Amino acid sequence: MSAARSAAPRLRLLQSGAPSKRLLHASTSYAAAAPAASAASSSPASDAAVSSGSSSTKIISSLILSRPPVLLREPTKFEQAYHEYNRQLSEALQQPFPKDFYFKKGSAAEKRFEEDQASSPQGFSAIAAEASKASSKSAKGAKSKDASASSSASAASSASAATADGEAESRPLPRTTEADAKNDVRSLERKLDRTLYLVVKQKSGTWRFPAKALNDTKHQNLHDVAPASVTEMLGNKMDIWLVSNLPVGLYRAADAAAEKTYFLRGHVLAGNAELSKGKGDVEEFQWLTKEEIKQLMEGGKNASYWQNVEGLLDP
Repeated sequence: MSAARSAAPRLRLLQSGAPSKRLLHASTSYAAAAPAASAASSSPASDAAVSSGSSSTKIISSLILSRPPVLLREPTKFEQAYHEYNRQLSEALQQPFPKDFYFKKGSAAEKRFEEDQASSPQGFSAIAAEASKASSKSAKGAKSKDASASSSASAASSASAATADGEAESRPLPRTTEADAKNDVRSLERKLDRTLYLVVKQKSGTWRFPAKALNDTKHQNLHDVAPASVTEMLGNKMDIWLVSNLPVGLYRAADAAAEKTYFLRGHVLAGNAELSKGKGDVEEFQWLTKEEIKQLMEGGKNASYWQNVEGLLDP
């Protein structure tokens, strides 16, 4: 009996503790569900705010279209002197000629070879002698230009006569073209040793790189709109290759805070632009070097624009 009485209070405690546990679990589940409901109710508002903010910003895709150099640039005077010095130094320090192998000792051929070697300086004295000869030649070069003009004319006439007879003439093409002589800034055949960039003149009078705004940011992307900024205004007769699908620069004008211009790099592989009047806001296009673009954009309204794109252009 005493054991049954002692067990009864324990059963009552267990039975009374069960509802409290149920209430505790119910309260925790309600507390966990409340933030989820509030987050779900607040998510449409945040999505609407993001969509409204993104729709208010105007996204523009601009293409920096370039024509890479066709020829190697000419070396400077310092580079020419450096390579000439190294050539002469390598010749002076090369292994001596094994005359015992080629000439019989005491023969006339060996004697003539020794006389020729004695008459011509070797080592660093040869370098000094070549330098003095070069300076004397440059001094006499101005005087001999007039005399060489007549001889070159006669040589040209003889060469033309030789080619007329059927002999093939092997002569490299000149580094300067007809477009360089006429300063045709619309031609891609000028400045063959420099990188040319396509710039367009808008109706407002400002020079910029070709650009086009994205009308639908959900279905359009930058690397698809960038080539269209060129082909829609300057024709589709150019073979354009994009270097990357990612932009290389960003420009935000001070007077248009809700406008972002992303720059992409591209190369023209073939063809040329053709200006079609009445299409777009373009009045003129030119293929210019970095220094020529600087003269157009450095002053006036394009000062901030040039500061943003200057570092993106190759020299």
